[in-house]
Amino acid sequence: MNTIAMCVMSHNHPESVEHVLDSYGDIFRACELDVYYYDSGRDDRVRDIVESFVARGYDNLKYIPCRGLSGDQKLGLLYSGKCLKGEYDYIWVVKDRTACDSRTILTVYQEALFEKPDMIVIDTYGEDVGKGMITYNRASELYRDLAWEITSMDVSLFRTATMLKDYVPYDNSLSPDDPRSSFMQYDFIFRKLAMMDSLKVRVISDPGVRILNSEKSGSMWADQIFDVWVNLWTKENEALPKIYDDHKKEVMRSSAVPHFLRSKEGLTELKNRGILTMDKLTLEIQKRWGLVSQVSVEDLLEICRS
Repeated sequence: MNTIAMCVMSHNHPESVEHVLDSYGDIFRACELDVYYYDSGRDDRVRDIVESFVARGYDNLKYIPCRGLSGDQKLGLLYSGKCLKGEYDYIWVVKDRTACDSRTILTVYQEALFEKPDMIVIDTYGEDVGKGMITYNRASELYRDLAWEITSMDVSLFRTATMLKDYVPYDNSLSPDDPRSSFMQYDFIFRKLAMMDSLKVRVISDPGVRILNSEKSGSMWADQIFDVWVNLWTKENEALPKIYDDHKKEVMRSSAVPHFLRSKEGLTELKNRGILTMDKLTLEIQKRWGLVSQVSVEDLLEICRS
């Protein structure tokens, strides 16, 4: 059995795919990391890029056509393992702008080979970065400490024999107003962990272990920050199993894009960038605002009108 399959959720960012492979393709090949591109782009540019690298000897790269599939359908496809060209101990889902250096890949390999946890998390954002390797055996404690960090698709690896065993995909494609549509992997992780009788999660908190991103594309979160991180984020956490109830209030308030939503300075920055506008502050957003921020609704509205 192969150790790790990196599965790239590719969608209309061929320039990022090409940049990552130009910059890190040699590292992926040297580390014997199989990389699958689950591509739902509007054209064949990603396929052509991957095939051009394969023709040059990068036989660790695989292309999986997914045109017409939604994000949750693609995620279900790769969790099921149906399109993989072999059996793998771990599945690593990443965005199409994601890259890793050799130190990161080798550290992850070491954890997979010798620790064999149910899940590996690369903590690149949290307060524990620099504390080395941390083991969690309780889902509620992982949720309490690393919920927001785990919303990033790139940071988690799943052991196929435990986390992905008997995986059942959603019956239908998720609608945009379903909280799971924005937190698909997050929802899967914490529901699956809550069902496990015993678990072992290894968190890599080493500042030298990093998730890198192509400079050719960036996050698309900004315009949807209020709907995603106030409305859908709170609803997603409220819907998680009761095992997490003791920490949900803390997680929702401390984790939702902290700089921007938790301070007047951050909100003023969003206002100056044209992101905070009155049409974004629906009654539903105002109703849920106190769940994510200590800034009052009155102050939020004042900043928006200023």
